[in-house]
Amino acid sequence: MYKMISQSLSVALLALLSGSSVFAAPAESKSDSRLLSRDTVTLKPSNCSDPGEPVTPSCWTSLKVADYLNNWKKTTRVCGESDTNGVGCCVKEEPWSTCFIRLSTGFAGDSCTGLWGDTYCRIVPTELNKDLAPAALAPARYLLNAIYAIHSLFSSYDDALTAIGDSTIKDVLDVFSKTSSESHVVSLRYELPTALTLGLTVASQTNTNNNTITRDISTLWNSALSAAPSVSRVIWPNDTDNSQTVTITDISISNNNQAILLQGGLSLLMNDIPAFLAFTRDGRFANSTLNNIIPRLVSRADDLADGLNTFVTSKFLQAQGYFATPSIVPMDRTAFETQNRCTLNAGSWCVGDGGKNVYYWSPATHRQYRLRTKGPTPIRLPELMGKITDSGWADAELLFDGNFNCTAKGNAGGRIVFVGEGGVVDASCVSQLPMYLECGTKCPTDVLVEGKCPFGFDGRC
Repeated sequence: MYKMISQSLSVALLALLSGSSVFAAPAESKSDSRLLSRDTVTLKPSNCSDPGEPVTPSCWTSLKVADYLNNWKKTTRVCGESDTNGVGCCVKEEPWSTCFIRLSTGFAGDSCTGLWGDTYCRIVPTELNKDLAPAALAPARYLLNAIYAIHSLFSSYDDALTAIGDSTIKDVLDVFSKTSSESHVVSLRYELPTALTLGLTVASQTNTNNNTITRDISTLWNSALSAAPSVSRVIWPNDTDNSQTVTITDISISNNNQAILLQGGLSLLMNDIPAFLAFTRDGRFANSTLNNIIPRLVSRADDLADGLNTFVTSKFLQAQGYFATPSIVPMDRTAFETQNRCTLNAGSWCVGDGGKNVYYWSPATHRQYRLRTKGPTPIRLPELMGKITDSGWADAELLFDGNFNCTAKGNAGGRIVFVGEGGVVDASCVSQLPMYLECGTKCPTDVLVEGKCPFGFDGRC
């Protein structure tokens, strides 16, 4: 259904978000029907101008592609009533990317504004309009390549998220569905599709994923979002609050609306030139090798499930009364094992203190966490830790370190994704596992929020 989002909806979405017209009419221009006149762009060396050469970031810079696009915007007029065929002009409210494709390739009807696959985004960068000025050919080819690559990234990402199986979620829900009816209901807002769309963000922040395809694409995704925070804020808006209550048997990723979130980001890029140029800064999409592997992301769908699985698992752990008590001061592995009288297994956890307590030790932060519960639970703590680390119920570092960081910033219990200063996407709050300090533990001054300790205490104080 989401693949059929129309171009008009994409335009309307951007207009709603920005409060302005999508393609504002520029000042009158005397430019001809070509994208740029022959004297406005200097020909570059053949390695950048040769359509047979692979695209490279250095050529993006030397060709001054960003300047070329900004100049194209200024010199390409909006079609008037007498322009019946749209030659040399952009139709009113036509996305800039759609107009650029049409004028530079001659493929009327092609558009990359929607998540509907390559049927309507069939750009062949080497097949350019014969009316283009020779000096415009190389930068136009680079821009077309970037438009196609960005569309491919969003479309492939959506396909990969759609392909994620929910067997892990079903396993989690099966365990918790055996408890009392009060625990069958969980309050959710927008978190399920949000957690799902954090797949690439989480993949770049955890150490469990070493696949080259996932690592390279997640690096591209996160660097682009950091450079263009406006895109992140459209995908994950701060004021989203579609409150709903669902039973655990109704939770399935097939019911999620992740395509709507991704569509918002794609629409912004294909309608707003400043956002597009920030997203593509330094030619990060001018990489033929990377562009070739983007469509293969769907084959790595399971790599993108950590965010969703961690969220769902932590949400139900919270509902069942589970929590963790963290150590404030990190300790090395030897000190940890000595203090707690246990030996860490492959999942970096152990049962210590003579079989009384279950601990997780983070290889990333060297912080220890004691997993605890407020009362009777449907699954014993050692079995639960095994499910988390061995059965893939959650990414353990994200589950524990994530919520520690989330709580230390004063964000626990709020939104699960934040776009910080500099555009960095913070997904630590995707873990909803409560963190309480041991009774008597002093809150460190460097984590005080408005003079108060953001961590609660374990209830025995």
